[in-house]
Amino acid sequence: MANKADVLKELGDVTDRLSSQVRTTAIAILAVAWGILIGDSPAAKALSSERKPILVLLGIMAVLVLFLDFLQYLAGYFSTRGLLRKIEESDATEGEYNYRGTAWRLRLWLFWVKQVLLIITVLVLFVVFGRWFIAG
Repeated sequence: MANKADVLKELGDVTDRLSSQVRTTAIAILAVAWGILIGDSPAAKALSSERKPILVLLGIMAVLVLFLDFLQYLAGYFSTRGLLRKIEESDATEGEYNYRGTAWRLRLWLFWVKQVLLIITVLVLFVVFGRWFIAG
């Protein structure tokens, strides 16, 4: 059986890994879109000329995912800083996060929005490449 501390540690590890994967995948999509847009190969030029607006959109979506990731960590900073301030003011050695507070809820909301946006971005990328490969 897992206790609350073990579950919280596992949750922290999993969300950290998810965030790392989000950043890696978003950067990869940005690199692929940018590489195709500026590429000199015949395949890159063909795909870029046919799908330039969607490739630019993919790049924008990838940057937005990265920005949401940044904002999530910024909200996390404010949430954690608020808890530290409460602990210091009360001269306690521990405290509990305000799960109903704006910073905590924003942190959670941003976590899920960046996950969903990345999934959409990857699916759009698959559609773009799939249609291009099928079309020949």
